[in-house]
Amino acid sequence: SSGINAEYGDTHTDVAAGLKERGLMDNDIIFIKELINTKVLQSNKDCEWRFRGRSRDKSFLYEIVANERTGIDVDKFDYLLRDCYYLGVNCTLDWRRLVHMMKIVEKDGQRRIAIRDKEKDNVFNMFYLRMHMRRIAYQHPTSTSIDFMIRDVLKLCNDLVFPDVLLSDTIHDMEKYLCLTDCILSIISHMQPTEKNSANLQKAKELVRRIHSRQLYSLICETPPSTRDFKNKEGILDDVIGEDKILRGQLITSVLSLNFGNWASSGDPLQTVLFYDKVGNVLSDKLYNNFSTFVPSSWSQKQLRFYCTSEDKEILGLARRKCNEWVQRSFPENS
Repeated sequence: SSGINAEYGDTHTDVAAGLKERGLMDNDIIFIKELINTKVLQSNKDCEWRFRGRSRDKSFLYEIVANERTGIDVDKFDYLLRDCYYLGVNCTLDWRRLVHMMKIVEKDGQRRIAIRDKEKDNVFNMFYLRMHMRRIAYQHPTSTSIDFMIRDVLKLCNDLVFPDVLLSDTIHDMEKYLCLTDCILSIISHMQPTEKNSANLQKAKELVRRIHSRQLYSLICETPPSTRDFKNKEGILDDVIGEDKILRGQLITSVLSLNFGNWASSGDPLQTVLFYDKVGNVLSDKLYNNFSTFVPSSWSQKQLRFYCTSEDKEILGLARRKCNEWVQRSFPENS
């Protein structure tokens, strides 16, 4: 297993040893890792077979767990069904019918998964549901605000939780990493201050208190939907703040990015999906507008959101005014 660990960066040889005790071979362990990280499928344009876990005749297996070719995989089925159920969101994904309408076909010298062409709306609904959940749940302003606050708590306590390893380094220490469950905030809130950690620990505890009492970082402004990248967020903050140094360190930006996936260059989620018709002919490179005239003007949009960490009303008011002024300057067509 040493060769496997060297190539894939797995420093925990006991994991591989445990899998071997259960009858798995080296190529099975490689196969498991390749199933999790199949990005080579997306970048491989010359159809060269680059996997080692399974041979070319089993190529369709790499489209089941994490499908980087089309984005249709059981991982997506799992989290969409689960999250819709627990959030009380109406789930439009009929995964059983999708699976029932799948079959293995030959395409460019490989065996691929194709879906019956009459299920195109079911496929499109899955990608739409994914985008919808990102807007109303995964990147909801409240979720993002709490994410920022938890991040700041962990940064403040980076060297306080474990005596011999930083929180940011626990990804290299499996025993420590497994301790970082949802109860980490409770652990931090009950830690006793010392001369060394008093200042940062007190700030972290205050943030935990604010999370529990819902006194969150405030969403104070957001840009209209657009196709801009907002890559230079630091430069944007400098432009917003200007001479008002009191806002330095009080503003955070977050980009709400909504799309139908990045599997196709056009953004159309159906472009990379293989379909087959009633007589078994394989159809590829079909765009959604081949099937319907109800198509969006753009397959993606972004919004820049501004959050303020302060609870001070004067700072909040100043931050809101400065951010709104920047948005009006940057998006005059929406003013």
